[in-house]
Amino acid sequence: MSEQIYQSVCSFNERGSSIGRGTLPDAIPSGKRLILQIVTGWYVGDGVVLGTVLLHLNHPHRFAFPWIPGNPCCGGGSAHEHDKERRFYGFNHVVALSIDGPAQLMFDPTGSINYYGSGGTAPTFWWEYAVRGYIIDIPS
Repeated sequence: MSEQIYQSVCSFNERGSSIGRGTLPDAIPSGKRLILQIVTGWYVGDGVVLGTVLLHLNHPHRFAFPWIPGNPCCGGGSAHEHDKERRFYGFNHVVALSIDGPAQLMFDPTGSINYYGSGGTAPTFWWEYAVRGYIIDIPS
């Protein structure tokens, strides 16, 4: 049985087409199985409050990964003032997921986004998701 390293990354910012949804560019081919070992993500955003990110596959199963805040949410000041705060989130999970191809992996965060940054301008945000594992042939 042959084994091939699988690593894939997707990232965006406020100039992209999404506020956090991302599809990994490397699909799992038909007849192959991805053994996913590490799932990681980071997110920096103005006034964003995140809960979990869902990993969607091309079947009904979803897997949830909690965001870990890197700075306090909603610290002092009025509600309007702290909505402008730049917030940092991340996660890194060791997993054991088996995904049969053909499949495309898509991440979708849950939470809320402040659509207006400081001074009524568009918010600034960056995010990235990455996975690592290996691909094997599906046993017959």
